[in-house]
Amino acid sequence: MASRLAVVRALLFGGGLCLGLATSEEPAPLPEVAPNATGWLTTPTRALFEEGGREERRSWSSRLAREERSLRTQLDELLGEPIPWPTQPPHEMTVGFFEDDLLSGYLQGLDRTPAVVDCTAYPCLVVFSDPLEEEAEEQFLDTVRGRNELFRTWGKSRVEWTSEWGVNHGPDGASWNLFAWSLLPEDASDELRDQVKIRLQLQMIAQRRENGLIPGEF
Repeated sequence: MASRLAVVRALLFGGGLCLGLATSEEPAPLPEVAPNATGWLTTPTRALFEEGGREERRSWSSRLAREERSLRTQLDELLGEPIPWPTQPPHEMTVGFFEDDLLSGYLQGLDRTPAVVDCTAYPCLVVFSDPLEEEAEEQFLDTVRGRNELFRTWGKSRVEWTSEWGVNHGPDGASWNLFAWSLLPEDASDELRDQVKIRLQLQMIAQRRENGLIPGEF
């Protein structure tokens, strides 16, 4: 499963880098694109793209757009068909429980609004995306407390959690907090776990794009 997720992360990174770029010109050779340990472009590679001229950028965009189409096909194959909602899911896995009990309980006492609540596929997931406040330490502790309460109540094996604290910067230079989570059924298969992990990562990519976020230095 670890190797499969590594491949998925590479595909997600490639798709996130080149979405929407296209031109009809014959592309020039593309520079080596090597992600660092956290999945972002290495600093020298980012500098290479930033220093490229207009024609080089257009050529690279065309090449990347073609590669993206191939990556999306591979990603669809890795994802497989979405696992359908059970006809009679356990009460704690229903949309009503997620929205009215689980999520509202998590938000109790927090000054925070979800960016996305996605129940289109099974199971539901929620995404948070906010710039860090001046009292970032308290914001961080609130996030950790909420996560730990989910762990205590449901067990770590049932809570799928992903977060990026201060990794991304907005157009104004402010650091952002992105995190997402989902509650898994007790008998979650490896296939379902993989699909939820991928859905969470895709939502994080969407939040980076929507808010114009860029990775900070590592």
